[in-house]
Amino acid sequence: GGYFEATLYYHLNTPTIARIEPMKYASYCVDGVPCYGIGTEKGVQTVSDQFISQYPDLKSVLACGVLAQASVAAAAGRVLDFDTVQFNLVIPYSRNGQGAAE
Repeated sequence: GGYFEATLYYHLNTPTIARIEPMKYASYCVDGVPCYGIGTEKGVQTVSDQFISQYPDLKSVLACGVLAQASVAAAAGRVLDFDTVQFNLVIPYSRNGQGAAE
């Protein structure tokens, strides 16, 4: 499906303790509307509409380097059943920034 996994480092209550947690990001459509979020055991946790208005797709999230912020926005979003979404293809690797591998 349209998953890729990234490992994020974030601090817990103290700045000396860091936690490593892999997350599975996904891009998908819900009723024909493009969305993205994080795959969980319960379903797909969609990023907030406010975050999508700033970063309309995963490619823009990656290009702007805001993957950690996307995970925070997904934590505040709604959880959808896997059966209710249509997964998109994984974002292709691009050396030239134009969407096509060289």
